[in-house]
Amino acid sequence: MCRIVETASEWNVALGVYVIVNTALALLPVVKWAGEEAKQEMLPLFAGGDPLMAGLAATEPGAGSALSVMTTTFEECEGGYRIRGRKHWQALSSSADWWLVLAKNAHRNEYGYFIVRRSEGFRTVEMYEALGLKLLDYGVNDIDVTVPRHRRIDAEETGLNSVDVFLASRALLAAAGAGFLRRISREAHAYAEGRQIGRKSQSRIGFVKYRLAAIDTSSTICEALSHYLQTTVDFKSDLAPAFPAVQALKTVATERMISAAQHYQQLTGAEGYRCGSPTNIAGQAFLDTRVFSIFDGNNDMLSQQLTAHCLTRRSGRPLSGFLADWPLTAPAVAALQEDLGFLDQRLGQAQQVLARPRDRLPDRGRPCPEVG
Repeated sequence: MCRIVETASEWNVALGVYVIVNTALALLPVVKWAGEEAKQEMLPLFAGGDPLMAGLAATEPGAGSALSVMTTTFEECEGGYRIRGRKHWQALSSSADWWLVLAKNAHRNEYGYFIVRRSEGFRTVEMYEALGLKLLDYGVNDIDVTVPRHRRIDAEETGLNSVDVFLASRALLAAAGAGFLRRISREAHAYAEGRQIGRKSQSRIGFVKYRLAAIDTSSTICEALSHYLQTTVDFKSDLAPAFPAVQALKTVATERMISAAQHYQQLTGAEGYRCGSPTNIAGQAFLDTRVFSIFDGNNDMLSQQLTAHCLTRRSGRPLSGFLADWPLTAPAVAALQEDLGFLDQRLGQAQQVLARPRDRLPDRGRPCPEVG
């Protein structure tokens, strides 16, 4: 699956996302946590000859990452459950045939995932025009469905939570990044080699070399992340122990995609700001990548969650000492040889996200010292 996502993303990153949404985000939770009756009803259809699509409906107009304030509810009724609410920004909003819908109990603090067929009462009432990823359709969906009991995935009984559902799709963004950046590196070099600036090619200019090297660095990093994903993370098992690694895979890979797309667009000049340019894909690449630090878990939130994960496991040790010993970070701490003592103070929310000393964070009304 990693290789499929890599290959698809190399030629169209939106196609890579399409694969991730159908498999890791929608079907994998059914495979791992649904009952046998629900699996037998749904999964053989996706193995047949008719093309089908599936999606996950969790985000709402008033509930993004904070799913605790969602208004989509379920309640028991004769023969099953009635689910009512509104969701938005689902990939494949108007085209997916089956949905995994997250809802909250209308009468108590309880969550449930429900397998829903579009024809049962899943309606698209508004379409959004997204800046990028044009292959995917996004919009607003109203839900008023009644599903049989076997279509519920009981989150409490299976130990399932909202984080678990997203881990596989977040991890696969490392594979998408590896494929996407392989193409960006190839095309950026070809563009710079072919463009003449005076008597020499653009690729011979000093700062152009820097930008090309930055793109290549991001590509190498994502290749390494994808290799880790393929050799270390087991999608078929419980992914909860891989939580910190997955958070890092997603945030680092997507930030690298955005950074490389910006370097590529800068190299192409005005042509890179042109939709459908015959010489490059820089404009579309930038628009396609920008959303990755927002969707599937906002990177700021994921970074803070990763810091909190470390803080709760340091067993009273200074955070810098924990990171120096933790298998996931010890090699990097040793290689960087940086003084991480600033992490041992009380960390505010901004420092938990950025992992920077307090004196390197901008004060209100003052410019950040790192700008420029």
